Amino acid sequence: MLSDNVTLREIEPDDYQSVLALIVEGLTQRWGNYDPAMNPDLEKFPEQYIDSVILVAEERNELLAVGILRQIGHEEAEIVRMSVRRDVQRKSLGSRVLDGLLEAARMRKIRAVRLETTATWESAVSFYEKKGFRRTHARDGNQYMEFLSLTS
Repeated sequence: MLSDNVTLREIEPDDYQSVLALIVEGLTQRWGNYDPAMNPDLEKFPEQYIDSVILVAEERNELLAVGILRQIGHEEAEIVRMSVRRDVQRKSLGSRVLDGLLEAARMRKIRAVRLETTATWESAVSFYEKKGFRRTHARDGNQYMEFLSLTS
């Protein structure tokens, strides 16, 4: 059970290996294994996300969740690599990280945030819909989604 001591913060250099391990753990949980060839961005982590907002949720110096907001245009960004440690899933950590990333997008005056997830991963698609994302299209087994009008 989580305490009220869970904090959300930006990544620090000492976190890189733990964050990478958390993401790989999530991919392994979802797909049964981790294939570096399918994840070239992770093989260059953190350089791949140098100008991105990387948020972590932690409790007592243990990383519990991560998400990345990567700006892809003047007023556009994408959310990538959302992952919550298996033993604390379904405890609102994903929501806290996503809310933090959307707030970071608002602060950057981003108008549209996009993401993609596996189309058959119904719990992920449902999660993003509940958070205000709408489906835009599906292609090659992926569901693409968008959150619009972050700024007025």
